[in-house]
Amino acid sequence: MLALAWAFLPDEPDLREGLILVGLARCIAMVLIWTGLAGGDNEYCAILVAINSILQMVLFAPLAVFFIATISRDSFDFDYGPAAKSVAVFLGIPLGAAIITRFTLRTLASTR
Repeated sequence: MLALAWAFLPDEPDLREGLILVGLARCIAMVLIWTGLAGGDNEYCAILVAINSILQMVLFAPLAVFFIATISRDSFDFDYGPAAKSVAVFLGIPLGAAIITRFTLRTLASTR
């Protein structure tokens, strides 16, 4: 995506950096749909999606800083803190809520 951003948007730094950020944020939910349509192993795919989600949470902010600040050398001020905070809000909070909900419902179901 970095090469495409530089190839098609060499004189548009804002659009180029946006394209780089979109390229770093891989789509993880549609993989389950495509695996089901292709007749693949859904259980194996679910494990890979979970691993991919965790890796995306951990690696998005460092890779964004690396690709935008280090490789591109643009004047765009991209800091690690806000990127990590947005990843924590949009991916970490739903993950935490899902874990809490799962354990709460399992506990409630086992007591009945």
